[in-house]
Amino acid sequence: MLCSDIMDKNPLTLTPDTSVTDALAQLKDAGICGAAVTDASGTVMGFFSLRHLLENTLPVSMVSESGFGGVLVNAAPGLELRLQKILQQDVAAVMDRRFFSVHPDTAAARAAQLIAERGADIVVLDEDTGHLKGIISDYIMIDGLLSASLARNKKVAS
Repeated sequence: MLCSDIMDKNPLTLTPDTSVTDALAQLKDAGICGAAVTDASGTVMGFFSLRHLLENTLPVSMVSESGFGGVLVNAAPGLELRLQKILQQDVAAVMDRRFFSVHPDTAAARAAQLIAERGADIVVLDEDTGHLKGIISDYIMIDGLLSASLARNKKVAS
């Protein structure tokens, strides 16, 4: 099974000048946690996600290489103020430019490994143009793997 078999082929995209507030509303309406940020030609510039937004909102000392490091804090000083400042910015200011991408012909198992290791959605790109072909989230991955497994079991039972 390939990434092209399971990816969302019509994912929500944002423009760099979309406000963070509008981006959050669009993510909420779509019921997703992240979206690719593309320029006018469709080239992917970055990825905007709730996870990355939280990392930008938290004080640097609370975030570690492996995530939040099990730090339990009742209230981080200035957290609401930091969030308010971020909400006034455009997506380009806070998007993650270090997004993870694969080619549509990449094995789905490899994309599953990347999602598990990095905890982030995978952007499926046309490597020649840099244009978005699709998105694979953890939910899409699990759904794709389950569907393939059910189809295989149904075929064997026939």
